[in-house]
Amino acid sequence: MGQRILIDTIARTATNNSSDQNRTVTGGAAHVIINMLAVPGTDTVTFALQGKDAKGNYYTILSSAAIVAVSQVVLKVGIGMLAAANTVANDCLPDTWRILCTHSAGSSFQYNVCVNDLTLN
Repeated sequence: MGQRILIDTIARTATNNSSDQNRTVTGGAAHVIINMLAVPGTDTVTFALQGKDAKGNYYTILSSAAIVAVSQVVLKVGIGMLAAANTVANDCLPDTWRILCTHSAGSSFQYNVCVNDLTLN
């Protein structure tokens, strides 16, 4: 298990992503914590947890709803979790995954993204 920062807090004006992450040996499940610290006007950011296939292509496992206000959102992924739209996926983390942050406009947003790797018994 582990806790780490995937995307640190700075002002961002464009779509970006975390670096590729490797599933932990004991894990396969995670809580991804999004801390939205500043949202300009009516603009939004959507966060997607994406797996990476053997050819290097990314695919979405779970996507948040558009975040429109200062808030904390947790995306949960794990086998046996009760699936819920935009928040929980009953799935395991693939060997390689990342977080994609899609901005609706070029305004300046501030957020950070952290992860807690989990072991489910």
